[in-house]
Amino acid sequence: MDIVEKLIDFFYPWKVVLNELQKINGPSLFLVIPCITYVRNELSNGDCKERSGMKFFYKRALQLLSSMFNMNEDYIIGAFLHPNYKQLRGANSTQISDCYTTCRLFIGPCSSSTETNERIYEPQEKKAKIFMSMLMDKQKKQQSTSDEVDRYISLVLDEDEQYENPLDFWKKKENQIAFPYLSRMARKYFSIPCSSSAVERQFSATGQIITQRQSSLNPLTVNDIIFLRSIENKYP
Repeated sequence: MDIVEKLIDFFYPWKVVLNELQKINGPSLFLVIPCITYVRNELSNGDCKERSGMKFFYKRALQLLSSMFNMNEDYIIGAFLHPNYKQLRGANSTQISDCYTTCRLFIGPCSSSTETNERIYEPQEKKAKIFMSMLMDKQKKQQSTSDEVDRYISLVLDEDEQYENPLDFWKKKENQIAFPYLSRMARKYFSIPCSSSAVERQFSATGQIITQRQSSLNPLTVNDIIFLRSIENKYP
């Protein structure tokens, strides 16, 4: 019985992570770093506590986790763009620095393209003034756009501000005004799922709809049924 309890303890962190990934219906990219950090810490604690044969399994699991899982930059940026995980606990200093650099590089082209589009429709008499101000204020504008990342890093949330869906934070008008380019970046990155579980669930649901008796359903009808069921699951 003792070995069964130890096996349950060994697999418990994996169960927690799988449940967390499978239940989410919104953006999930930000969950990768917290989940991997949680599993790694639990395995390390188990490795320190164990004195029996289970110690081998904890060590081997840590080795496999390090060798098989690649901490992609998208995962780190996804966690950074979630206001409750922007401290990037679990990432090393190099990964954090690269994340900040990527965000600033994203802000640069976005800001310049936005300014160019706005100036296309300026009246002819204003173009000379705009050109001169662009030359004089270029350094100042570059500094202000790069500071958007610093302002977001130093942002302090209220104690009751907990976001299950990070897009709820970026949908707020005041946050879009304060961080215009990061909010655009968040919409781009949070369209990336962290796993294929949502797609697999859709295939499973489709298999329950298209049966031997209903094999000639129109694809559009199947799509509508899946859509309605997804709404029922989200708003029971």
